[in-house]
Amino acid sequence: MKGLPLNWAEATAPQKAKVMDQLVDIFLEIERHPFDSLGSILQPQHGLPLDGFAENRMFKVGSGPLGLFRSQTEADRATVNTYLRMIASGEVANVAPVDVYLVHRFRLDVIQKLEGESAEEEHFFLKHPDDKGDHILVDDSYNITGIVDWEWTRTERKAYAFSSPCMMWPVAKFYEGSNELSNSEIIFADMFKGRGRDDLAEYLLGGRKVQRFYFNFGGDAQDRATS
Repeated sequence: MKGLPLNWAEATAPQKAKVMDQLVDIFLEIERHPFDSLGSILQPQHGLPLDGFAENRMFKVGSGPLGLFRSQTEADRATVNTYLRMIASGEVANVAPVDVYLVHRFRLDVIQKLEGESAEEEHFFLKHPDDKGDHILVDDSYNITGIVDWEWTRTERKAYAFSSPCMMWPVAKFYEGSNELSNSEIIFADMFKGRGRDDLAEYLLGGRKVQRFYFNFGGDAQDRATS
């Protein structure tokens, strides 16, 4: 595939704007293909579009992957409970396991508040699992030539699937606990408004809550310090 990985941090403002304008088209195309389940895509020859989550830590010998799920609440509860069992058994989170356990236990307490009353009726959409920038291939003129590294992709709730890619986050402020948006995130949202899609712009402008809920899901204290 032609193109080189995008270095978002090194791109100029006009180059970023050009990439974002193309990403709007990609997001709108993704929206045209909703799913009725939460899971990961299988190879087409397998006959079914979705199966359980394509994550090695979620795969159990004898029972297969975690999922499919028909509701976000069901998926989130199952995922958090799986991680809680793994943390308690010492499979993950060897650094500060008590802290990591409590963080994940807190997620159980806020799931319903996060989901909202209409969560059971949502459709779900593809979201790239590692959207830090180098998954996008661009040519010398910053035309997007491809998007790679889809192997861990899963469907997500709309509010998360259409939240801002993490390459746009003000990372230092995010780690300090700030929910302030970057200029790129605001510009990206304005581009959706310019296309008459204020609804998707709102997911970008209000996405920090759901982004923080899923950030480092299943990770440990060392992951948070070094990621």
